[in-house]
Order: sequence, then structure tokens, then C-alpha cells
Amino acid sequence: MHGKKIICVYISDYGYGHATRQVGLIRELLLRDKKKHLTILIKASHTYQFLKDSFSDEHQVQVFNQANSCGVILDKKLQVDLVKTKQLVHDLLKSFSSRVLEEKLFLEQNGVNIVVSDIVAEAIAAAKECEIKSIAVTNFTWYDIYHALYPDMEQLDVLKQAYSSADLLIELGFNTALDYFENKISHPYLARKPRVSKTMMKKKLGISHQDFIVYLSLGKADAGVAIPAQFFLSKKIKFLVSSNIVSQGSNIIQIPAGETESQNYLQLADVVIGKFGYSTFAEALLNGIPILFFNREGFLEDEVAEKLLLKLGVGAKSNYQYLFTHNISYLARFKHIEEMRKKVVSSEIDYSNRVIAQEIMHRLV
Repeated sequence: MHGKKIICVYISDYGYGHATRQVGLIRELLLRDKKKHLTILIKASHTYQFLKDSFSDEHQVQVFNQANSCGVILDKKLQVDLVKTKQLVHDLLKSFSSRVLEEKLFLEQNGVNIVVSDIVAEAIAAAKECEIKSIAVTNFTWYDIYHALYPDMEQLDVLKQAYSSADLLIELGFNTALDYFENKISHPYLARKPRVSKTMMKKKLGISHQDFIVYLSLGKADAGVAIPAQFFLSKKIKFLVSSNIVSQGSNIIQIPAGETESQNYLQLADVVIGKFGYSTFAEALLNGIPILFFNREGFLEDEVAEKLLLKLGVGAKSNYQYLFTHNISYLARFKHIEEMRKKVVSSEIDYSNRVIAQEIMHRLV
């Protein structure tokens, strides 16, 4: 790479997983930029403050508060609300052309050299309009998710065409078919790396080596999630939960609301329990931790992830209703957890951050 270069990273406004994995990638890009030639612009709204805080000491990173493609709407049981989500999709498609034009102007005005999209369709379309390179980094697209939910909605082809115009797809693990991308390479595991050791974190949180730790992953975006008290009754288990979970108890450790490095907490777990989220599940597997999961009905990403987790033997499926209406003290002595942990460790899963950063840097030359 010669001279100053500008990368613009677009992040979907759904949950925190798209943002957290991009934090891992951006940190790797900055690490490799020895001469400080890179400027990285990030565009997101839902995770704007999280991203600002994550890069508060990085002068090469600028974060813009902008709404992007915004996923689905879930009900109180974390299932897709088909009616509200359909309206969301209609609004997205109605404004798509104007959003592409807005991004085209932004890219031109800021002299952007390459677009990285996770996984904002209008950003890829705008890059094509500007005749600059675009790289999609993802395990699914919103076209895949919406088409599975609403198979008769022909207007979705607008999204499919936009995605297919990307110069390159870096295909992450737990992926849908993504067969409409012309050029793609597979690098499965993009995630943040722990920044504090397990020993230091256990000391900070008062966790002993004898404690059995459950990391509860229900999505940080879903405010005020209430879990029945019986779920937490076992004193043999300590629970790590995000600040949006309202339950309290002596064996519940809440991750502070402003914490940007939840991977430091997750690495302590004996098992992760929750709905599928690429970043949380990738961080779990990369730290040798098995997963007990439930699916969102009709959500294609979850169905794909289920097949892979069960095939690898590193996850077990339950359901929302059963999990959160039972005392789960049995987990601390559940032999299947130990068997899954051994399979995770033996699978030799490794971070893809470095090779993905290399792919992007190579295309900046």
C-alpha cells in the first residue's frame, strides 16, 4: 500500500454482532498499518456510541452516526415479528434509491478508496456507482433473510442485485449459500480477541476455579429482557449476563452497560447459552467454549448455524420455553458439556482476522 488510503466500513443496524466483528477487523487493519497511512470511516447508528467508545483512542478512525439496513423486529420471546418486519422491509425498499445516492455523494466527497460492507446493500450499490472497489464481509445478506421470510416478495431482487455487484465476498462461517456473489473467498472466524487475561478477569469478578460459569447471550439490542427467576436458582452456577437482562441475584454477574469488551467476560464461560449470533458464537468457539442454543423460527441464519454446530458436535439445541422455565443446575454436571468442549478444542478453530485484513490491504495497493 502506497500513500494515504481511506476505507469506509458500513455496519448493519441490527444487534451488536456486526459491529463487534468489525471491531476485530479494524483493529487488525490498524495493527498492520505501520506507517499510519490508513483512515477508517465507520457508518452506523444503532452501535454508534459503542463504536465511538471502542476506538476512542484511535485518531485514524472516524465514526459517523447514520442509519443503515436494520434487520428484523423480534417479539418478547425473541422470535421474528412477521408483520412489523414486513413493514420495515417495505420502508427499506421504498427509500433504497435515495439512500444509494446519498452514499454515492458521501464516498465521492470523502475520497474513499474502498468500501467494506457488513452487510449494507446500499453501500455496495453506491460503491459501484462511484467505480470504487467494494468488499462484502458476512455470513448472510438481508436478501437471504427477507427472502426466506417473504418468498413471494419480488421487490427483494433490488437487494440481491446490489449485493451481487460487490467486487469480493469474504464469506464468514455459519454462512448461507451466497451463490449470487461472483467472487468469494472463505475465512470463517472474524471476532474480537480478549484484551485482558482470564486470570485477571476472574480476580476482578471474584470467580474461583471451581465455579461453573454460564454466559447468557440473548442479544444486547433487546432492551429489558426478563428471565424467570427459577432459571437462576442454582447456586452451583454463576451467570454472566448483559446489562439489559433485568434479573438479579448473588450468583448473577452483570456486564456493565458501557462495557465495550464483552469478549473479556465471555472467555470465562464453561458454556454459552442463547439465540444464535455470529459474533458471540464465533468468540465462544475461538475460546474453546461449547454452546447451548435455541432458534428464531423462520430465521435462515439460525437454521444454517444449527446444522453446522450439530455436525461439528460443539453445540446442543434446546428451545426458549424449556430453557427459561427450568432450573438449569444439571448443566454443572452434564457430561455432554465436557464432551462438546473437547470437540471445540480439538477442532483447532482459529481467528481469520489477519488474513481478512490482508485481503483488504492487498486491494488498496
